Amino acid sequence: MLVHPLPLLRLRGGLIPTMSEGAIASPITTAALFLGTFSSAISGCISAGTKEMDLIGCIVVALVTALGGGTVRDLLLGRAVYWRYAPNQIHLHIVIYTSAFTFLVWPMIVARGFEDTHLAFLWSDALAMAASTVIGTHIGLKATNNWLIGVLSGMCCRPPRALTLTLTLTLTLTLTWTRSCPPTSS
Repeated sequence: MLVHPLPLLRLRGGLIPTMSEGAIASPITTAALFLGTFSSAISGCISAGTKEMDLIGCIVVALVTALGGGTVRDLLLGRAVYWRYAPNQIHLHIVIYTSAFTFLVWPMIVARGFEDTHLAFLWSDALAMAASTVIGTHIGLKATNNWLIGVLSGMCCRPPRALTLTLTLTLTLTLTWTRSCPPTSS
């Protein structure tokens, strides 16, 4: 670990050492990965349901929503696609069961008076984006040791609907903040 002559730089987030290779398998990051998969499946299913798709359509949209960004990221980085080699292909099971459950239960939830489909969609989308961005950025940084690739790997997914109007501002602020952090040497 580097010791910087300005310890306050470390407090504001400047010289944070990169996570170890085993950190992606830690319980916290594993939980974040599963939370991202689960939440993406819900948001994909709700999105497809509002377009009046049937069960198969909702499952397909949920699969693309939950697994598409990470698949593209892994293919661009030349890595093995994460969900294909997970134990028992758990991510596929999470997406299929979650979207089927959401498809079957959602009409009952709406019938009981829950009318704000958009709010539920935004919450599940925000949880999924937060988890996927952290995991994707970590994978991009570990694969290339390049800050720009790390940021782009974290953002390798569809634009979140909650940030559609401010996506340009968000990307600009993220790149500016990341660029202002001094590089760490390994």
